[in-house]
Amino acid sequence: MNDFSQYQYIATEAQADYYAVDPDILLIVPPGGMVDTPQLARASADFQSAYARRLERKCATVVIMSNVLSQDAETRRVYRELAENGQFLVRRWWSITPYRARSPVFLSGFPNPAYR
Repeated sequence: MNDFSQYQYIATEAQADYYAVDPDILLIVPPGGMVDTPQLARASADFQSAYARRLERKCATVVIMSNVLSQDAETRRVYRELAENGQFLVRRWWSITPYRARSPVFLSGFPNPAYR
């Protein structure tokens, strides 16, 4: 699935396209072959946090990780902190491959045990 036109386009920020699947669910589509860096992660985290604050409620994100070529430990730390900031119920990373249309790769978040 590479056509995301069925979702509402929100913005392009930190080299990724953002779509609203539902008002409180963000689909994040990085460009193919992206090398994620701490700087891009901070810009993305800032955008996502601002989006959640605008809605005045917790959000969830789905990231298409099959487009990301690499991501180092510092970059992952930035996203982990975002997941722990209390504005997000869950963050899910998906990998889209020719063999499996949807392959869950990683799940983090649930900052409040009541949401588990």
